[in-house]
Amino acid sequence: MEYEERVIQLGKNIKQIRLEKGLTQIDLSTLCSIEQTNIARIEAGRTSPTIKTLYRISDALGVEITALF
Repeated sequence: MEYEERVIQLGKNIKQIRLEKGLTQIDLSTLCSIEQTNIARIEAGRTSPTIKTLYRISDALGVEITALF
């Protein structure tokens, strides 16, 4: 799997977990102090989040960071 495909899959995984938790992008952005537009870009696979961002997202979702991958 190429890098770009992995970034897209990461975004899909984050979105799936977010939806399973019943959260909107705005809810998630509030929980992890990341702008909603950045959450949207991450979920769409248009940007590659930093490890710090991934930890903030996984913490807000209540999952281990490995669950995002």
